[in-house]
Amino acid sequence: MARIPVALPPSPAPNLRLLGLIRIDDTDLAIVRDLGDRKVHRLRTGDVFQDWTVTIVSRAAIELSRDEDRQELRMFSSRGDQKRNDADEPQDDAPSPVKVPELTMEMFKQRFPQRGPTP
Repeated sequence: MARIPVALPPSPAPNLRLLGLIRIDDTDLAIVRDLGDRKVHRLRTGDVFQDWTVTIVSRAAIELSRDEDRQELRMFSSRGDQKRNDADEPQDDAPSPVKVPELTMEMFKQRFPQRGPTP
């Protein structure tokens, strides 16, 4: 008798909280906390996390996708938004999201020029 393979149900979307988005030169990074194991991860567009592909869609949101499924994580949700994600819920022991301004190396050099040795 031949065994018929049984399709496993798809794994749910990762339970993440978006902590911040930063840009270093031309690279965007999303800083997320896995609420399951409390570990912090740095993710880029195209990274795969627990079978879900990461896309950074704005300065305040990322999207996780797998096949036709999509989940958006936002740093700040609008007050009128009825569809809140668990990752948007404040955690007593979790830090508040911080908006980090974009700063390229060129901007840094302009703001903080090197000075010669003091006499």
